[in-house]
Amino acid sequence: MPLFYLVNKIKFIILHDSKNFILFKMLKEGKSASGRKILYLFSAVIIIALVAQNTSSQERIKFGKGESSATVESAVARGETYSYLVNASRDQWMVVTIMSVEDNAVFQIINKKTGNYLPGAEESTDIKRWEGYLPSSGDYKIIVGSIRGGAEYTLKVTIE
Repeated sequence: MPLFYLVNKIKFIILHDSKNFILFKMLKEGKSASGRKILYLFSAVIIIALVAQNTSSQERIKFGKGESSATVESAVARGETYSYLVNASRDQWMVVTIMSVEDNAVFQIINKKTGNYLPGAEESTDIKRWEGYLPSSGDYKIIVGSIRGGAEYTLKVTIE
């Protein structure tokens, strides 16, 4: 399991799971030595994970040999984004879809060569599906975010 997935999952649980937040608060306010040890260990893990995430804010999507599509499952916390890079050639057909349980995960796509957003996948447009011919060869950056709360999502990229 990639570290970024674990970090995003932990942040999602902390920010959005009230039962875990209450448990965290109870441990923090607890007077027992074991409760404090658990809290310190949990805090250290979170700090290490957050530092590790800051050094790797994007992931390259790789296709299996002979495969034209790849799927990524992950989570993103409220107010944050995660980026994926995919390499493709000019005039290839690309389809990107994102699905989430709460229907709140969205994305945008940037052509890294030009720095421009792809038509229909601009910064101001939160989309869940994009398809079209690619204007140039090189890397494309898919930026995943959430329109409300945190989001657990499945991102699928197909290039033909």
